[in-house]
Amino acid sequence: MPRNRCIVLVLLTMTGIAFLAPARASAQEIGFVLGRFVGDDLLERAPVIGPLGSVTITDATVYGGRITIGAVLFAFEVSVIYTPTSVTLGVGDTTMSAKFLYGDASLVFQILPGPVSPFVAAGIGLHRISWGEPDIDSYTTIGYNAGVGIRFGLGGLGVRADLRDHITPIKLPDLDPDLVNLLGLQGDVVLHNFELSATLLLRF
Repeated sequence: MPRNRCIVLVLLTMTGIAFLAPARASAQEIGFVLGRFVGDDLLERAPVIGPLGSVTITDATVYGGRITIGAVLFAFEVSVIYTPTSVTLGVGDTTMSAKFLYGDASLVFQILPGPVSPFVAAGIGLHRISWGEPDIDSYTTIGYNAGVGIRFGLGGLGVRADLRDHITPIKLPDLDPDLVNLLGLQGDVVLHNFELSATLLLRF
């Protein structure tokens, strides 16, 4: 089955599960996200990194929003997460800006539904990296996310904390050749960038 069809099937299945949960406890939430982005070290992920001592994605502030449609146990979530970070090259500590944008659809399982509710989440979406060099094209691919969190809610307001792993496969043939040469990459990479965030929730 083509990859695009698989993605559509997964998203439709996740949506269906969320809406099949008991309607009497359904709720919608919109959340405003602020937190910390913890960047990956490419040296630990790539097969070969040429002569460089390290290639690191630096930590930065993360911003975003989440919309959740849910019920007792399951919820369907759409999120947009953005962080303006940079890539540090080990030789001479050269830096290049890199802006990460994650647009994901996720399924959230609430372990203990109630005013205080721990949860686990996983999803799929589009991940885009815009590089700081004007002659280097941005990179967009299908990516994933998985994580845990806890929600505190009372009435129409709430707050939640998330620890989310944003998983971005990088295929060498799809990267701008100038970027491949700059980083010294010799193989495909799977980035694991972490989001540690707090979200203000409005429930309606």
